[in-house]
Amino acid sequence: GYSDYDMDSLYAVTNDPANPLDISYYYANSQDKTIAAALSELFLAYQIGAYIDEYGVMRFLSLSNILNNGSNSQITIS
Repeated sequence: GYSDYDMDSLYAVTNDPANPLDISYYYANSQDKTIAAALSELFLAYQIGAYIDEYGVMRFLSLSNILNNGSNSQITIS
């Protein structure tokens, strides 16, 4: 489980210009789903990753954050 969530990474993911979110509303039945299941369903559609760090804080990454992890590795196909 988790005890908190990182609002800064959630804001960064939802305002990522490389992957804009177009959501007017979202409905989830709380009788059938946990918050983690509802977020997983929503994040799957927008390619957002969520993970729990070693302090129990849920953090969020967009696909562009995952692909641009700071490494300068290159693949050359010849």
